Amino acid sequence: FDEGCVFASPLRRAQQTAHLAGFPHAGTLDDIAEWDYGRAEGRTRKTVSDMGGFDWNVWRDGPTSLPESMNADWEEYLPGGERVHVHAGAGESLDEAAARARNAIERVVPLIESGHDVLLVAHAHILRILHAVFCFHSFVTARSGLFFPHPEFATV
Repeated sequence: FDEGCVFASPLRRAQQTAHLAGFPHAGTLDDIAEWDYGRAEGRTRKTVSDMGGFDWNVWRDGPTSLPESMNADWEEYLPGGERVHVHAGAGESLDEAAARARNAIERVVPLIESGHDVLLVAHAHILRILHAVFCFHSFVTARSGLFFPHPEFATV
């Protein structure tokens, strides 16, 4: 990849992944930070459903559907022993995450149109949202992870 064509989420694990993949000078693109799960952060879907009182699904209901009573702050320990603070607040809606994805796409499309390959190092859900937005798919498709390329940029 040419200089200025590799971007990573500002979150630590994406920065580390970019470095380990051989891109220690990846630019930071804030708009590809993972979807803010809000009150679901750090909790399993079952726990969120139990606490929320309904069969919660991130794609259908989103983090902003969860009750304020689920707001919380706590400390977790990573496998290496590092302590991290977890904040479970309001989060962001799927539409808000998709707006960030559109901003990221607007940032990299000029590079693609000028003949450059672009690499984005990010996280599971925001990458699915990016792909859905870029390929003009619904978020139902994003949930499944099954995609087809944008017709303008497809290579066979």
